[in-house]
Amino acid sequence: MSFSIGIVVLETKTFGGTIEGQLDSRAWTQRTAGGVELGWVDNPLLQNEAHVSALEGFLGDLRVPICGYVVSAGRARFAPEIADAVVSVRDLQWVLSFPFAEPSPRVLDAAWRRLEGEAAKSHGRRAAHEAYARRRRGAFRARRQA
Repeated sequence: MSFSIGIVVLETKTFGGTIEGQLDSRAWTQRTAGGVELGWVDNPLLQNEAHVSALEGFLGDLRVPICGYVVSAGRARFAPEIADAVVSVRDLQWVLSFPFAEPSPRVLDAAWRRLEGEAAKSHGRRAAHEAYARRRRGAFRARRQA
């Protein structure tokens, strides 16, 4: 399979239960299969938009096509209002088979080199983000058990 695309930003989630919310709401509600509310989760669509915007800003002068997707790698069922905005991991290859852009190989290579250079300098930021995610996950679990 051949892909003719630019840069793809994936926000991957492993939610379970039922997820409800609105496309533009700050948070979504997670419930068990039995309907018990577990708490809220940050809206991954807005998270992905923020990542795409940051990447666009970082690569600004290169004008590389960037597309973002929220991917569900868990067993969650999404409310009808948001279901079409989330791609199942089973469907990801199919979704990515549709080109959204025809980037210049020269520009795409330059963008990749710039990203590699930044990634090499970013260990501290990555560690801080991972620590933040662990704290959020712990707080979510504590709310769920309360």
